[in-house]
Formats: sequence, C-alpha cells, structure tokens
Amino acid sequence: MDSNPAPVFPEDRPVPWIRRGLGAALLPLGLLCLWLAHFQPELVEQHFANGLFPRVRDGLRAFFGLWPFDGAQAILILLVIAVPLNLVRGLLAWLKRERSLGNLLLHAVTRVLHGAGVLYAFFLLSWGMNHARLPYARIVGLELAEVSTSDLSLLTKGLVERCNELREGLLEKQLELFPGANGADPRVLVGYEELGKAVPTLASGRPLVRQAYLSPGLSALGISGIYSPFTAESHVNVEMPRWRHGFVCAHEIAHFKGFAREDEANFIAWQVCRASGDPALEYSATLTAALHCLKALDRSDFFRGDMLRDSFSDAVRADLDWSRKFWQEKRTQATKVAKVANDTYLKSQGQPAGRQSYGRMVELLIAEWRQDQSKRGMADPSKDL
Repeated sequence: MDSNPAPVFPEDRPVPWIRRGLGAALLPLGLLCLWLAHFQPELVEQHFANGLFPRVRDGLRAFFGLWPFDGAQAILILLVIAVPLNLVRGLLAWLKRERSLGNLLLHAVTRVLHGAGVLYAFFLLSWGMNHARLPYARIVGLELAEVSTSDLSLLTKGLVERCNELREGLLEKQLELFPGANGADPRVLVGYEELGKAVPTLASGRPLVRQAYLSPGLSALGISGIYSPFTAESHVNVEMPRWRHGFVCAHEIAHFKGFAREDEANFIAWQVCRASGDPALEYSATLTAALHCLKALDRSDFFRGDMLRDSFSDAVRADLDWSRKFWQEKRTQATKVAKVANDTYLKSQGQPAGRQSYGRMVELLIAEWRQDQSKRGMADPSKDL
C-alpha cells in the first residue's frame, strides 16, 4: 500500500503572500500619499508637476509615439482578450481536478489586488499626483470669488451672443479636427503656444493625440475624450458631434500638460481655443462655456436662463439638438455605471465635487472676466465677449 497517495489537486500552488501583499499595499499607501500631498501643493508643484512628471510623461510619450497605432487602446484590447482566456484556463484546470477552486480564486483575488496597487502607484508617478498641485487660478493670478447672479447673467448673455456671431458662416468641415503632427490639430497647438507665453508650463511637451478607434465604446459610456497617463496619449471621441471636437482635444491636451482637475482642464481648453485665433475652435469653446454658465444660471435665475437659451441662433440650436439626440441615442445602462465610476474616481483623487467639478469652470470664467474688466475699465463687461 502506498503511504504517500497522490494529492487530490496535484497542481495547486502556494500564494506568494509577501510579494503580492507588498503590491496590494501600494493602493492604500498611494491614496494616503495623495491625501497628504494636498496639504503641500507648493512642494507638489515644484518637485512633481515641474520636476518628475514631465520627465516620466515625455519618456512615455517618446516610446508610445513610435507605435503606428494607439498604445492605450491596444493594451486595453489585449487585456480584454487575456482576462477571459485566463478564466477559461483556470476553469479547465478545475474541471480536470488539477487545481482546486479555492486555490484558483485565492490566486485571482491576490493578483487583482497586487495589480491594482502596482498600477495605482504607476498612475501617481506618471500623472496622478497632479491632482494635488497648485490650483491653476493661483498659477495665473486669478482671484476666485462668489459668483453673483447678475455677473453670471451678463457673462452668459455675452457668450450666447458670441456663439451666434461665430457660428454664422462656419462650415461643418471646419468644425472637424485637423490631424497634424502626432495627431494633434495644429490650430490647437497654436493656441497652446500663444497661451504658453504667459503660462510656460503649458508650452512644454509635444502632445500625442489619438482619434479613438474605440469611439463607439466611448459614446456608449458617455465619454467625449480621455487621457491615458500610462501611455501619455490624449484620446478624442470622433463619433460625437463635430462642434465638440476642438474643445475636447484642447481639454485632453491640458491633462497631458499636467492639469488633472476637470474644471481647470475645461478652463484651459477655453483659453487655448480662444488664443488659437481660429473661429471654429473659439466657437467650440464658447458654446461649451455658455452651456456650463446656463446650467449654473438655472440654479439662481431659471427664467433668465431660459430666455438666453431662446436667443441662440437657429444654427447653434441645430448643433445643440444634434448633440442632445446623439447622446440620447447612445445612452445605455453602461453610461450610468461609467458616470458613477467617474464620479467616485474624481472624489477619491481630491475633487470633492466629483463629476460636478467639470462645471466649476464657471468660477474661473467669472474670475478671468472680472480681471479683464478691471484692467480695461469697461462699463459693460458683456461687450468684451
């Protein structure tokens, strides 16, 4: 009789607890570091935003810039293929009684936790710590103050009128992105060059812009654009209405430049599109700004906001109707899940307003507007727009 019978599951493997535990620990440790970093924005600005970050980003950009295809989307596709394959392989091993279900699940859970910790640590080092850098308003000398209904009303009126002026005579083709070197629209780059004269950090780095071939998937998730810090690529959903393309491109490049907060990326995109001198880009940014202001105005003076909406020209209204119809048709249950996930992510990174932070660009718009009026001594600030 054999005193050493064969094991029931001969290929069960011990879990490397130390290695995977250390990797998993990087996730809470990283969140703690980011939380602490919010108390020292000057140090983050000096040593990360203007120190480590641009070096890591430019290295990633140089590497993935050599690829003839979108690196982030290629990696995502490989992951989508690899995960089910590993699940099938594990299932077969269990069915053949080579490995126990408990051993497979334990390895799967520890691998996921280990991977999450390592990825989050890399995320922070390659870009994520920018969430704790100095506020953009402080960098450019804007003074934020409470937004009054009267100021907001005047600003919104000027934006609506400017939208009507800009849309007149614009061709649909002008609203599309013009892929230039590295996929970046040269008009957007001109805007960054101009704005970079006043804000040097916006002039650094050559952005890598990808027109997402997974745009249908982005549309289903309600996403207009996305920046991949792991590959230093800015992505634009080219399936969405064309009038949005220019602003979204400028917004995602703002993330590439190191501005992680959504309200700041929105505001920088507004400044860049106006500085470009291109009417199509300015229209894209002005209409986006007007919509954010109208949404803010609804909370304090809905009647006034409704009147201003009615003052949009027929051409502008057609663009808005197109957008509304497009996103309604694309909306799925996945859209709701993606919005909740994005809201949770933003809050976890130090943006307590979550998805509402996109609309906080209104505070920056008002601050810039007041500053301009103070410099010019204008009696009616709405005429400046």
